[in-house]
Amino acid sequence: VSSEVQRLASFSMIHFPSPGSPGSAWRTFLTGSLGLPAAVVLVGAGMACLTLFLLRRVHIKATTGSSRLPWITFVLVCTATLACFAAGIYFCVTEWQKGYTLASSYLAAATIDAKKSEQIAEALNITGHSFTNNLDRLYVECPKSTHQTLQASVEEVKNEVVKYLVAVQAFSNSLQGISDKISLLEQYSRSIGIFVDSCVSSTATILAVCYICIVLVIFLAEFSGPTCIRRCSCLQLPCLGAACIAPAVLLVALGSAMELSIGVMSSAFCINADNITLDYAEDSFGITSTGFNLTRHYITGHGQNPALRDLGLIQVAAQSCVEWVQTYGSPIARSCPKWDLANMSQNLRLLQGSVVEAVNLLEPANVYPYYRSTVHDVICGTSVSQTIW
Repeated sequence: VSSEVQRLASFSMIHFPSPGSPGSAWRTFLTGSLGLPAAVVLVGAGMACLTLFLLRRVHIKATTGSSRLPWITFVLVCTATLACFAAGIYFCVTEWQKGYTLASSYLAAATIDAKKSEQIAEALNITGHSFTNNLDRLYVECPKSTHQTLQASVEEVKNEVVKYLVAVQAFSNSLQGISDKISLLEQYSRSIGIFVDSCVSSTATILAVCYICIVLVIFLAEFSGPTCIRRCSCLQLPCLGAACIAPAVLLVALGSAMELSIGVMSSAFCINADNITLDYAEDSFGITSTGFNLTRHYITGHGQNPALRDLGLIQVAAQSCVEWVQTYGSPIARSCPKWDLANMSQNLRLLQGSVVEAVNLLEPANVYPYYRSTVHDVICGTSVSQTIW
């Protein structure tokens, strides 16, 4: 756990609520997490009052005096300020894209892989029943002599197909609901990212309005003609401070406080992220469920991976079917031309390829990086450090 996480987590003053916690526990957690953001708002309010006081002591008015800034100086000052402002906006945008918005993209990719695995499970089930139907066609389309020759071997391969279908059903059950839960987490992460981005963009917009107003006042004071000066004599820094700058300071403080509140609550989770994740997985799936066993295996490396276990059984049964077709396929095709050997062989090759693809998708080397990138690198890494600066 990074020092930034530990520092911010200390301000929450309470642990992250456990699964099934009542609403009062969440309200207590939220209240405790708002201590530091509230202090930021108070400091912002103080700065707004101080800004208003100082601006009221300054009386830059639009006059017709001869002492004016050169055009080149005014343009250079405006350009330099605008460049700094644009650089700040660019830095904010690029940095916040590494926060919850990036986490939602990782979760979206994990959702795609989970749904692809579910589709593979469905395809494996269809292929298994298709293979069974092709075996049954032997008794309809082949002569009796072929039946007598293949009877024992057909029963053996049917038994393998039964084992295969049982393993496919178990594999499908182990994936049930996982993609939906990951998709829900992706939606939550995207919502938080939109909230944080809104805070950043609103702060930038407020600063831009203040910048334009200040430039306008200076332009009128230094470069406008006598008629325009008389019409705009009310545009003074004290008036501008009361109407724009001081409220802007307070609004910027509010935006920063909201961003900081996200950082404090995230840190309370990140201080013990793995265990909290497992607690919520246990509550969501059940402690004896394959969904929880999968989660525990991918996060800690402990326990068995039910999905990979079932895929192993599927591979063994599928290989038995392939060997049977390689042994008996050609003789059957010669005596039963209507029996589609080519189609069956093609289906078995596709089946084996699908199993390999599913294994690659569900290997810890492919799944754990999604968790590490989402939780440890982004939510508990860049997003927390960004709230500090």
